[in-house]
Amino acid sequence: MSDQDFEAQVLETLARIGAERGAVPRQDGFVDVLERFAKTLSKHPSLGATVEEVAEVPGGRRLVMWPKLRRDERATMLNFARTGGTFLLLGQGRRELKSPKELEGYLKSDFLVGSAFPETLAAFEERCKAPTRGFLRRGGPSEVSPGDVLVRLDPDEQRRLAETAPGQDVTVLAREDRLPSTSLYQDAPGTYTCLVAGGYGMWAMFVSRAEDGRLRVAGSVMGEEDLG
Repeated sequence: MSDQDFEAQVLETLARIGAERGAVPRQDGFVDVLERFAKTLSKHPSLGATVEEVAEVPGGRRLVMWPKLRRDERATMLNFARTGGTFLLLGQGRRELKSPKELEGYLKSDFLVGSAFPETLAAFEERCKAPTRGFLRRGGPSEVSPGDVLVRLDPDEQRRLAETAPGQDVTVLAREDRLPSTSLYQDAPGTYTCLVAGGYGMWAMFVSRAEDGRLRVAGSVMGEEDLG
């Protein structure tokens, strides 16, 4: 082999290594199915769902759900781990799923119909019909102050808060959760910084008393990471 041939092959190999390093990683079919399943479940008016990584388990994933209006009531429904080329369902119903197609079948039939999921969904629907308790806060979202105002949001108002995208403007009406004669609300600009309820929150730009006695809170929706 001539020096030129050797150099050409080395350069070709280096180029191939660089191309492979910059390539988009191959999508995990199992995780893709699980994430599409969670996204589809979240279209239900009473159900929120997401897929989270489980760092302690090789290739671990968990399917987490909550009543759509109560993100602070999350519950893990399914746990999975990677075992070679298969996806292992952990827990009492331990099961080895050998392909993404098999995982699809399990989720559509065994989980949605053959498990306790229907009862869970019914419970979530009931939770979403009830008012949600929260706080009109003077400090940060997780900072408790004696001057915070305990409030209740009717389902329609809580849904407005829960379904508005982070960063978007929203206005909600909240009921003070105590007798009017013992109200803690102070009608002074800049007194309150945020409203938090059911695992959702918004930065309060303007707060005022509405004609029906409820508190009108206008501002922008927080991202989940802002809630602390």
